[in-house]
Amino acid sequence: MRRAAASLALLGAALAACGTAPAAAPEGLRVAVEQSRDNENRGLLQLVVTNDGSTPVVVRRAALRSPGYRAAPGGVFDDVVRPGGRTAFPVPLGEADCRRTTSGSAAVVGLREGGTVREVLLPVPADDPVLPRLHGRACALEEVAAAVDLALTTSAPDGGAVRGELVLRRRSGTAEVRLTDVQSSILFLLQPAGGLPLVLAPGERRAALRVVLRAVRCDPHALLESKRSYTFPVFVALDGGEPLQVPVTADGAGRARLDEVLRDRCAAEGVDLGG
Repeated sequence: MRRAAASLALLGAALAACGTAPAAAPEGLRVAVEQSRDNENRGLLQLVVTNDGSTPVVVRRAALRSPGYRAAPGGVFDDVVRPGGRTAFPVPLGEADCRRTTSGSAAVVGLREGGTVREVLLPVPADDPVLPRLHGRACALEEVAAAVDLALTTSAPDGGAVRGELVLRRRSGTAEVRLTDVQSSILFLLQPAGGLPLVLAPGERRAALRVVLRAVRCDPHALLESKRSYTFPVFVALDGGEPLQVPVTADGAGRARLDEVLRDRCAAEGVDLGG
């Protein structure tokens, strides 16, 4: 508790040094942190402002300020939080600073008062579980990225399928790297043609898993989500740790090959994708 208070005081001092010292918040105004699946995919979280006071407030802007994250621009709004109400404000999360923790985090909220905007500092509760969880995951993914490169290679379509490899290439260190699972996207089925887990042992520089990709859907809903359909979630663990979901994307020639099998699949169903 004392450490969080000290971190919050340092945060307020840093904002003051930048000429943006926030004022005391109106009585009854508090903040919590949440993250929906959609906002997770967009690199956002929600600052949920609750008004336990007796006067409506108008939020014009909001941003997260945390020792564990590099400052990111906030969001601009024009929303009223009425007494007894709560409103979620989606804001960028920013890049994790893995040298620090999230203790002492706060929301800087700009309240419209007449023709001016007054900034107030709303501390994130010390027992908030969301920021530490997101910070821990981001730093674990940073460890994975420092240890290994993960790529999807493909060959020319054959028989309605694209064959390829998920390749692990060591970047640094000697950690054992395990590729434990692979998942499909909305439009494409990704199937391992070899056994899992794929292990990159200490001292090894490269390991590869053979895979097969097939187009499986041509319905309008799936096609509308196609921007995300060239990215496949795979799970990677370092030195026996918990597997982490890592995105692997087919781009360039790989994406063109997937487009080819998708057009063939959809044409067989009477769906013309053009191009």
